[in-house]
Amino acid sequence: MTDETARTPMSGGVPVTDELVARLAGEAEAGYDVEVPRRRGGRRPIGSAPGEVVPVRLDP
Repeated sequence: MTDETARTPMSGGVPVTDELVARLAGEAEAGYDVEVPRRRGGRRPIGSAPGEVVPVRLDP
């Protein structure tokens, strides 16, 4: 690593430049398509319907 790259802010290995910040800000100001949300990670659903909450009491 050179001295120049040590001082350059990085995001996922990509240098964060003023041009990149301006492009991303322009995309954000134009708005995003909320009809097609991006799938996030997490636990997969067990069934096809929402789960049901069942209250249960247990002895200590």
